[in-house]
Amino acid sequence: MNKSFKLTNQDIAAILTRAKNYIKRHGWVQEDYGYKSSGPVCMIGACNAVTTKRKPGDDLSTDTSETKEIRQFLKKEFKINSVEGWNDDKVKSRKEVFDLIDRAVAKLTK
Repeated sequence: MNKSFKLTNQDIAAILTRAKNYIKRHGWVQEDYGYKSSGPVCMIGACNAVTTKRKPGDDLSTDTSETKEIRQFLKKEFKINSVEGWNDDKVKSRKEVFDLIDRAVAKLTK
C-alpha cells in the first residue's frame, strides 16, 4: 500500500521561498506556466520548477506532488479557488505574488 505524500508546514514554506527566489532569478509571467524552465514562470510553474529536476525547455505545467499540496494549502488558507486564475488576473503584479508567498510563509512558520 502506498504511503500518502504529506509535506510539513516547514516543507511548504521552504518550497514557496525557493519558488519566490526562482521567480526573482527567471522572471514572472501570466497565462503561461513557463514552458522553458530557464525563463519566466507563473507561481505554479515556479513551484514545479523547484520541486523537480528540470532541464531548460522542459514543460512546467505538470504538477509535482509537492505542488498539489501547495495548491491545497493556498486554496484552504487564502480562499483561492484557482492559483492559476489568481496569478493570471490582469490586476495582479509580481509584487502581489511575492506578498502572497510571504504571507503564506509567515502563516506556516509562526
